[in-house]
Amino acid sequence: MDDMVAWVTASQGELQEVLAERQYCGPVLKMSEHHALQKIGRRTYTIHKLNELNSIPEPNRPKTTIRYRNGRGSILDDEPLHVGGVAHVRDILSHALKKSPAR
Repeated sequence: MDDMVAWVTASQGELQEVLAERQYCGPVLKMSEHHALQKIGRRTYTIHKLNELNSIPEPNRPKTTIRYRNGRGSILDDEPLHVGGVAHVRDILSHALKKSPAR
């Protein structure tokens, strides 16, 4: 964890404490055996304790969401909907509209 704090300090960033009832969104930039460093703002970061999460976050994924409830973190998986970006979602909607009866 000391390496992560030093990295944030060197990049002139600010560390935010993980709160028990909050959600954090952004890429996980660094991992250690016990911690994950997540960028949650332009120069704002937070460090998660891996033993408080329901699973291990995937590093460098552009949008990782970690939601805390009662002191435990859950990694929310929105990958299936967003995996192909806007074009993929547009294709899904187009296909669904073709199947629905015309009014």
